[in-house]
Amino acid sequence: MNYIKSTLTLTLAILILSGCDTKTKEENTALKAEIMALQEENDMLAIGTFEMALDIDGYRSMLAEIDQSLAAIDAKNNKVKELTGNIAEDAYVEEDILLHVEHIHSIMANSKHKIAKMNENLEDLRQQEGVDEEVILELEIALYEAANEIMARDAVIEIMNEQLIVEEIDLSVLAEAYGEQTALTLALYDILNTAFFYIGTKQELIDAGIMEKEGGFLGLGRVKTLAANADDELFIQIAIDATDGIELVCKEAILITSHPEGSYEFSGEDDITDLLILDKAAFWDKSDFLVVEIVKE
Repeated sequence: MNYIKSTLTLTLAILILSGCDTKTKEENTALKAEIMALQEENDMLAIGTFEMALDIDGYRSMLAEIDQSLAAIDAKNNKVKELTGNIAEDAYVEEDILLHVEHIHSIMANSKHKIAKMNENLEDLRQQEGVDEEVILELEIALYEAANEIMARDAVIEIMNEQLIVEEIDLSVLAEAYGEQTALTLALYDILNTAFFYIGTKQELIDAGIMEKEGGFLGLGRVKTLAANADDELFIQIAIDATDGIELVCKEAILITSHPEGSYEFSGEDDITDLLILDKAAFWDKSDFLVVEIVKE
């Protein structure tokens, strides 16, 4: 009787393991297919043959896709942690881990490519007739938030990689994927690190179309639309991380765009000589544009 029970138990265990193995193989086959599809799309994005809808709905749809990708990356990271905990018990689990890590990189690359593509086409979207400037601004803010979220995942993935190295998992087979991630991260950083400024008297601001004659600011959406259509000399481009201040040389200065108190100060004794940026993250948090009205005499 005990022999029969032992045999049944062993048979059941074999069937369960076989079923689990079959499920894992099916999941891995599906993963490989998805990685291949993502890589094909990434190649199209990289060489510029990927077509995206240049309209509000197209941008919203792609931003929704990136949100889903962020959730998928988090789920994959948890899956890798789970698999890493089983390395000692399963000699074949390393192959599964590497496959999931490759999938994470493909998703990350896809999201980074799409953010860069949307940013590249944003000015064209602004110039379309009849678009709502403030809706475009909302899209841009969402785009920047997505870029920041994706870059935050880089740090999470780096921690995951360090843990895998501790577990003596060879990540060299993913060297090309890591190289691509580095290049794409730098591209995203350039997007997030770029700002623009315009300094002028009230009349110059009116003439430029930034301010109404009554003195009212036409809004950041208007400023950005203007920048998309203006001559290069109107707005000056700067790198946020390399800009500690901006020379003014005037009697009075008023920030027209919104920047929190405490993130900046004006310097100078009799005259204002500079706008000093004390907290770059806070100063540029709400806007990558700076408009300053000055009084020269």
